[in-house]
Amino acid sequence: MTRHESMNSFAAQVNGARRVLIAEDDPVSQAIFEDVLHAMPDVATDIVGDGREALALCISEEFDLFIFDLNLPSVKGSKLLSYIRTSSRLNREKPVLLMSALPEGELMKVKGAALASAILHKPFNITELTQIVSDLLEA
Repeated sequence: MTRHESMNSFAAQVNGARRVLIAEDDPVSQAIFEDVLHAMPDVATDIVGDGREALALCISEEFDLFIFDLNLPSVKGSKLLSYIRTSSRLNREKPVLLMSALPEGELMKVKGAALASAILHKPFNITELTQIVSDLLEA
């Protein structure tokens, strides 16, 4: 189902790892997220490259943090965010980091973007990413 899982769901639950779903269609960005999050203690990642795959996981599994690219194939990141905030029983209150290469003014015009817990503008630096993810997982 997912393109990459750092730990399976059962192992993550047994080990008490915090689960992060990353929906990003760019393989280079996927690798960066994987490297950064694997360096953090007790974090398990599920990485998908398509909004439809992300939506299926949002419906069926509980996560501690979501990281969505705004411009995903199939289902856009803003639609995933809206689903989580309005329809998800498992994940409604969980933090969502929304990423985009859009200028800040344009991003805030995207329907649903204001529902994000944090926004990360591309290109981003690793220090900024690490700090935002740490803050959201500790919230």
